[in-house]
Amino acid sequence: MIRKLVLFFFLSLMFGASPLQAANRYVRQGASGSANGTDWTNAYTTLPSTLTRGDTYYIADGGYGGYTFDDLVSGATIIMIKKATVADHGTATGWNNAYGDGQAVWTSWEFGSDYWVMDGQSGGGPGQWETGFGLAVRNLSLHLIVASGSRSNITIKHTEVDGTSNACANRDAFYSISGLSDLTVQYSYFHDIGSDVFQLRGNMPRFTFEYSKMARNNDCSTDHGDGFEYGAGTASNWVHRYNWFEDIITTYLWGAHTGTLESAEIYGNIVTGGGHNNGLVSGLSSGGTISNLKFYNNSIINCNLKLNCGLRHTGGGINNDLRNNIWFNSKGGRSNNRDFGW
Repeated sequence: MIRKLVLFFFLSLMFGASPLQAANRYVRQGASGSANGTDWTNAYTTLPSTLTRGDTYYIADGGYGGYTFDDLVSGATIIMIKKATVADHGTATGWNNAYGDGQAVWTSWEFGSDYWVMDGQSGGGPGQWETGFGLAVRNLSLHLIVASGSRSNITIKHTEVDGTSNACANRDAFYSISGLSDLTVQYSYFHDIGSDVFQLRGNMPRFTFEYSKMARNNDCSTDHGDGFEYGAGTASNWVHRYNWFEDIITTYLWGAHTGTLESAEIYGNIVTGGGHNNGLVSGLSSGGTISNLKFYNNSIINCNLKLNCGLRHTGGGINNDLRNNIWFNSKGGRSNNRDFGW
């Protein structure tokens, strides 16, 4: 009998029968139960300060202030923040469909550790470019989303990022200056931003931006705005595809400010309205470099508010490939380049 018990114990360890199992937790503004997160009646009223790796946190409609996601990593185990919906809300205990028909809204997100998935579950992409988002970050203040320190493996999807106004101000939508790898943004909507939409620094491999919309920023003398401003390192293997960029006014939509943009693939996008001083894709004369770019199957329409909506490079660069794009009523035409490396 003792041998059987010992054998069962070791087999349990080998095949993962552990008391530490991933769990669903529940968050609902205004919940009046015991606030232990076990169901919708006893939901946390806000995300607790410490979260558990491997768990999924379902969020009901409501306002949740600002939050710093900084729990220590455990291998590649993620923490999932998921908007509760009528179709997917975990337990039925205490559930009311009214908890899942709106948005869960924050004023800011800061990522101080790695391996996070933020999933609004609905909204975004063709047919819903500006509507139906389960998660939102909305504020008229400095930097809506920040990746602090050198971060990796952050996924944001079905999320609205709203700067509230595109009046000139030093407030980027997404701010990361210490390096970031494996950032994925899908089916999201970044709009009404007073400065850069993405201000990025440090080495940044593998940035996927797809099925998303970017609309209405500003380019000012004090806080100039860009779509994706990159500098001070190497950005490599970016894939930006099937997006809509509307009324973006910038130095450039994609730019290497002082760093290197290497092996980016930009394809299947629509650019409407707006305009750019240095070009749609550009490196600055101060030293930005673009090499091995693939820019194809994009449509650029009515991009004429500034000097150049073509592709332009003032620094070094080789093996850049431009093909199968359409420019219509857009300043700069196909390209206005010096040594772009076609």
